[in-house]
Amino acid sequence: MHRLTLPRTMLLFLAIGLAGLACALLYSAIGATVDDQGILREPFFLIPLGFALTILGAAGTLTTGLIGLARGAFA
Repeated sequence: MHRLTLPRTMLLFLAIGLAGLACALLYSAIGATVDDQGILREPFFLIPLGFALTILGAAGTLTTGLIGLARGAFA
């Protein structure tokens, strides 16, 4: 039986994508509050960071996977 091994670059992009999803989960878990002066307090930076990491991870994983398939690395 052949064991599937993933290239390091694909594992790196998978980790980046998972970090992006973790940002979305953290934003949801932390939530937003309004302080005593009526100012909204929320971890807004997690939204664009999570979006960018998720897109980068998905694009990199897909690209690495397609290149691996074209080269016959997964056969």
